[in-house]
Amino acid sequence: MVQSVNEIPQEDDESMGQIRAVHICLHLALPSAVKALIELGVPDALTEAGLHVELTAAEIASRCTERAADPESFDRLLRLLASHNFLRVSVNSENPDQRKYALTTAGGLQYLVKNNKKSELDARVYVAFRSNGWTLLEKYKGLEGLGSLIDVGGGTGETLALILSKYPQLRGINFDQPHVVAKGVQVPGEYPGLSTSIKM
Repeated sequence: MVQSVNEIPQEDDESMGQIRAVHICLHLALPSAVKALIELGVPDALTEAGLHVELTAAEIASRCTERAADPESFDRLLRLLASHNFLRVSVNSENPDQRKYALTTAGGLQYLVKNNKKSELDARVYVAFRSNGWTLLEKYKGLEGLGSLIDVGGGTGETLALILSKYPQLRGINFDQPHVVAKGVQVPGEYPGLSTSIKM
């Protein structure tokens, strides 16, 4: 008899399905949580405080934009990210509700700090993506017949430039933070919006 390697015992089927559904939902929330963390300026605020300095959610919120004004909701966001090792969290044994957060080197958020000292990593990351991108682009046919393409979080536009080299009929728009797009590639031809930021 052949047994599936991922077969779930019958009695655990329903509970495991529920656990799996919650697990998937949490993984869907993680990219949004990281995006919110960056937009609120948490990596910058924690870096300015010092790499090993621990701050409460309220202290971090006071150093960030006004959108982080609700410390309780903000603390939930920070706890989620700490559970995935983006941040370090410590709890006061006398007051368990008093959590303090700090950056971790393992979390990779130092890379997201403006004017960080590891900017040379940018070039290596983009070279790695670019070298594999062409192979993928040769096989993927989903862009044929499109008139425009918006690359959300497109960085400096390397991927979009690669796509436009294969599909020159496309109008390409690179959407990213202004300081990232300012370093963007310039592509010859008429590509309105490439290497410019879109304001929402």
